[in-house]
Amino acid sequence: ITFFWYRLVPHTEQALLSMTIFFSILSAVVMGIIGRKLRGERFGLFAFMFSICSSTIMYGAAYELRTYSLLLLAVTVNMYFYLARLEDESWKNIILYGITMCLLPYTHYISVLLCFGYFIADCILILKKRAGIKVILSYILGALLFLPWLVMIFSQIERFSSFWPSTPSFIDLVKTAVLWTTGSKSFYSIFVCLAVLGIMGITQRMYMYSMEKKPFAPEMNFMGSSCFAATFMFLSAYIYSRYINPSGSFFVGHYFFPTVPFALLSITYGADAVYRQISCTNRQKAILLFSLMFAFMFFLESCRAAKNDTFQPFRETADFIYSDWQKNTENKSVILLTESMFVYEGWNEFYLTADHTRESLPGISITDSDTLDELRSGNYDKIYLSYLHKHLKQSISPELMNWLKENYNFSGQ
Repeated sequence: ITFFWYRLVPHTEQALLSMTIFFSILSAVVMGIIGRKLRGERFGLFAFMFSICSSTIMYGAAYELRTYSLLLLAVTVNMYFYLARLEDESWKNIILYGITMCLLPYTHYISVLLCFGYFIADCILILKKRAGIKVILSYILGALLFLPWLVMIFSQIERFSSFWPSTPSFIDLVKTAVLWTTGSKSFYSIFVCLAVLGIMGITQRMYMYSMEKKPFAPEMNFMGSSCFAATFMFLSAYIYSRYINPSGSFFVGHYFFPTVPFALLSITYGADAVYRQISCTNRQKAILLFSLMFAFMFFLESCRAAKNDTFQPFRETADFIYSDWQKNTENKSVILLTESMFVYEGWNEFYLTADHTRESLPGISITDSDTLDELRSGNYDKIYLSYLHKHLKQSISPELMNWLKENYNFSGQ
């Protein structure tokens, strides 16, 4: 999608980000529709407000030109059809759920864990006779559609034997669950309390129904399965990255975006429970509701005003290096990156060369084992030391830094 969008819109950051912003807004709309199907208009409105004003979604998806906004949309659409399939196990809903489920791993491979979690949850529902055996066809269809991509992943499996994220600790697991899934990095304590309250309310209802041997409503099966799938995704990623293959850890905060919609629905349950306990007239409740909407919109505007802080200086860095190099192209220059060469390749193609319309400069990464030898043998007149990505930046070794200070004059930009 980005390949075509990049060639259609003006060559600006804002124009490119309009695509991710649109996907994020659309996912909030779908969340509102899911909420309305679960518990009515007010619940749907709360679900929409919590989603559209989530700073996690705002900073991690809407204002980043990466796959996470599309992943978020794919997850919410898939959740909608999962709820529809729980309400009516028609062949239409089974097929649509299988097709939309396939979109998740196509958008980001890590969401395979979420799909597998839902599969286990459905197997439990089948054993408890809350779902028919034919729902398994959804997963068979999704697996068949995902097969071409799966073959490609296995063909490059050696790349996953060693990956850049560090081995997570139990504290990392807790922090990631709290800061990412609650949907807010500013007021997470409030949202954690609301999420816990919502989950406790759902659990209590499920316990009472099971004790009274009443049939579970689709809403309860939906939240129970979603809770299981989200928990399975967190724990399986943690166990793999911590104990099975620490050198190939993929425990990264962004990767758990598929669990954010479930967390926001849990928060919505908690907020709705608090709202229903408020003893006041309908008029007072209406005033309170509009006050909450105003507060949410104010928070959203403050996030929008601060969005420039989230930008990585890709284009600015490229334009500065290129214009400075053009002043004296006879100098033998190189770009020294504090990230891997994977970052350089994409940045060089789309920013430094402006989609192959400008000349390119060679790049060397400090993550390579022979970086210092390459710099010494290159005999460069000028070295551009660049920090392109704040989350992927690596520390410069003292040996390399001392060599740079001894042989070059530093000029910061």
